[in-house]
Amino acid sequence: MSLLEVAQLRAGYEGIPVLFGINLRVEPREVVALLGPNGAGKTTTLRALSGMVRILGGAVRFDGVHIDTRSAESIARSGLLHVPEGRGIFPSLEVGETLRLAAAMAGVPRTSQADRLDEVFEVFPRLAERTSQTAGTLSGGEQQM
Repeated sequence: MSLLEVAQLRAGYEGIPVLFGINLRVEPREVVALLGPNGAGKTTTLRALSGMVRILGGAVRFDGVHIDTRSAESIARSGLLHVPEGRGIFPSLEVGETLRLAAAMAGVPRTSQADRLDEVFEVFPRLAERTSQTAGTLSGGEQQM
């Protein structure tokens, strides 16, 4: 089963469609890039998948569950997140502190945080190497991880 399945996605702003028939499949542990020129719909696609833009048609399944009618908060709690270009970090905190703070803000119980951080480090091993480094000294790409 695919982790993310998108079929004939249509989405838009204030009822005006701007995406027409997007199809996408992402397998577990697969890394995917969405490329295109300015105005091609990359950000709108990501915002629609994360519930921040209204889906006007089509189907979206994440981890086997239909999410096309769920709220952005519900989608985020299921684990599908849109990380916008802005960094949103606390530059004076260490990477480990930043990740623990994010876990707490996401409602991860303190007793489960170490396990969740291990999962993050499996996907982003570079962060595991930098847990004691000040977040503000990371490169732009590392900050977005």
